[in-house]
Amino acid sequence: MFQRLTSWCFEAVGRGCALVRLDLTTATDGKADLLRLHLQELRRRVERVLGFAHVEMFTVETSEGNGVLHMVWAHEGPQSFYIPQDWLSDQWTQIHGAPVVWVRKMRVDRKDIKCVGRYFALQYLSDQRGALVRMSWSWWRSRVALARGWEALKRAGRKRDEAATWTGCNPDFTTVTMNDLVCAWEAILREGTAVLGDTLFVVRGRDVGEAF
Repeated sequence: MFQRLTSWCFEAVGRGCALVRLDLTTATDGKADLLRLHLQELRRRVERVLGFAHVEMFTVETSEGNGVLHMVWAHEGPQSFYIPQDWLSDQWTQIHGAPVVWVRKMRVDRKDIKCVGRYFALQYLSDQRGALVRMSWSWWRSRVALARGWEALKRAGRKRDEAATWTGCNPDFTTVTMNDLVCAWEAILREGTAVLGDTLFVVRGRDVGEAF
């Protein structure tokens, strides 16, 4: 979860998106099975009433309480992206019958994104406060296919190490560390290009590959 959420945030920030952290709850006698349907209605109201077109979401649903949605929302546009807490609580009460919501604007720096990623992963997986029900994200506006791109970059790192072993090269100059991979991946997400070892990687059609 940590890697997927932070990757999604880095890619959105790379396109100029602003980020918002947001939690939505279910009332004690509410219907958790309607969370996803009601979330789509909330997004429609945010886009229609507040004027934020094409809101993107990374959503983690847990069984905490009577069902909770822990989310990061992203929006690309010139206007400041924020959802007032009182307005959000009123709308979610009308839609889902639950007034308890939480929202704050996220900074888009690496430290804050990593902090949110750790919160999602540790709070709801390691500590088991609420069992994970499902995880999803808006992928259709992303420039990079997150799962395929990360796997492609890892394969490239492994091939580099294998080639160094076959040729007897000094591993101190050829080994690709996990930190090298992570730095290259974040550069791909933010900028669309990265250098791994002595190879330039670029994004083409949402896939990551070597530049020729």
